[in-house]
Amino acid sequence: MAKPRCYAIDPATGERCTLPELAERYSLNDSTIRDRYNSGLRGRALVAPAHPGKRLAALASRRGTTQGRGRTGALELGAMIDNALADPCNQWLTRPLAASA
Repeated sequence: MAKPRCYAIDPATGERCTLPELAERYSLNDSTIRDRYNSGLRGRALVAPAHPGKRLAALASRRGTTQGRGRTGALELGAMIDNALADPCNQWLTRPLAASA
């Protein structure tokens, strides 16, 4: 038995299409679009790109890496990478090297 299809309006074109088609058009996961649709979001809010901070937090919660457990959290790691990319020479040259055991 086929699943019933949910249709939504593409905010860019005004065209009626299925939720998986919308997900493909906006390079989003099908479950993201479906969850947003089921929570009542429509229009541009339905197809808005995911916020990078929320994406990192979701990955951290799935992996169990939180700052409270003494591990480097995904958000902290993301900030470290952003800092290193912003000023690579200063980031690594001014930090003392760890002593090898």
